[in-house]
Amino acid sequence: IRLDLPIRASLDSDVKLVMKLLLQASQGVPRVLSSPVPGTRLLRFGENAIEFELRIWIGDPQNGISQVKSDVYVRIWELFKEHNIKI
Repeated sequence: IRLDLPIRASLDSDVKLVMKLLLQASQGVPRVLSSPVPGTRLLRFGENAIEFELRIWIGDPQNGISQVKSDVYVRIWELFKEHNIKI
């Protein structure tokens, strides 16, 4: 199944860098499939943030989805901090 993970970044963020980091965050996370390939979307420019979506796929939803989402969000947090991207 596909999981859609919403992410917000500050308005002064480098959009291309954010999208690159989101894809990078999904790599190496157990249970995230490499095919179909994860994808990112810029959804909108909000008043206080740029809104993105990371789309990932897993093959075993019967094992739950919360931990997979948590693992990806933790990796996003780490990468954003490394690259000074503010949420």
